[in-house]
Amino acid sequence: MLSHAYIGISDFARAWAFYAPLMQALGYPLRFCEPDRGRAGWQSVPGPRPLLVIALPFDGQPPTVGNGSMVALLAATRAQVDQAHAMALAHGGTSEGAPGLRPHYHPHYYGAYFRDPDGNKLAVACHEPPPQHADATASRPPVAVRAADVAPRARQTNYPEPFATRMAGRSKRALGDVFGLANFGVNLTRLAPGAMSSLRHAHTRQDEFVYVLQGHPTLHTDEGRTPLAPGQCAGFRAGSGNAHHLINETDQDVLYLEVGDRLPGDEGRYPDDDIQAVMVDGRWRFAHKNGEPYA
Repeated sequence: MLSHAYIGISDFARAWAFYAPLMQALGYPLRFCEPDRGRAGWQSVPGPRPLLVIALPFDGQPPTVGNGSMVALLAATRAQVDQAHAMALAHGGTSEGAPGLRPHYHPHYYGAYFRDPDGNKLAVACHEPPPQHADATASRPPVAVRAADVAPRARQTNYPEPFATRMAGRSKRALGDVFGLANFGVNLTRLAPGAMSSLRHAHTRQDEFVYVLQGHPTLHTDEGRTPLAPGQCAGFRAGSGNAHHLINETDQDVLYLEVGDRLPGDEGRYPDDDIQAVMVDGRWRFAHKNGEPYA
């Protein structure tokens, strides 16, 4: 019946960071990705249509969200619904309905609902009963992966300008997302010479932990500068107020693991810059210190 579904977006990098892991979790292969044209598309299995296309509106105007409009994606298993919902929330989406049975549609309807970072409403639904004798591992995330093979995040940072460009030279591989982890994140982060991990900040509710694998970054905290080496680690307790970040002040790359939880209501404090952040519905909202939102 359908040729394709077209979802309007306002920021390709942000939308790609949301949809790429979502479609991977559902097993839909990428058909095309054209960042310079602001669009990408995934095909059904076995394909080649229908397609799901995300793109900037052709008329150049901002996208709008229609009341009552929704794109529902088909999942092969209930486990895929669970994983897709977790992926959506981990990449800037907001929940409109947790995974579960909706027997008022039909006895085996198992679905979840959420919105993308632009507010477009989506659903993921499985219409099949749970298998009685199927291999229970078939729909699970991989048991193990090689960390270096995980694709870097398409969007380099959530910071607005003028801070986003200061994150140049930083690359993150979201290892936890590969396994559908929803309560905390694990990133393999690389800093090129001169790059920094983030703006210097402190969280009100999020614990953070870093472990240096390669190179010699410098940890900057309220106590001053602390050189780090491979095998060293550092942790930052939520609510401590000790603002921190890593800077690669050497001529060699730095590689480290970072771990942090995803508690709602978290706030980020930035003593050196005119910015503050609040976690709302799984997304960071940034504003000036006078409360004026960043565009």
